Amino acid sequence: MISMGLKLNNIFTNYKFLSRLISGKNEATPIEVHTHPFQQTSQPQQFNIGAASCAIFLGMVFIILPITLAVDMVNDREVRAFFLKYTSLYGL
Repeated sequence: MISMGLKLNNIFTNYKFLSRLISGKNEATPIEVHTHPFQQTSQPQQFNIGAASCAIFLGMVFIILPITLAVDMVNDREVRAFFLKYTSLYGL
């Protein structure tokens, strides 16, 4: 499958060739390439302690909850108080 860029290149190349052929100019013209470097508009970003600490604290929030629940389940298993919690809610 030929890409759209190749198709457009073939069309414009054939158009230039036919226009030169019709006008009577048979001289070969070299391909011209112009490049312009990207302009750097801003300085590279420095280390931001506020953003780093915010990311660490948010990570701690999402990690501490599952760890706490897992530790609580293990502690209940060791003490064998799993059903004791739920029966005490009903006043049995």
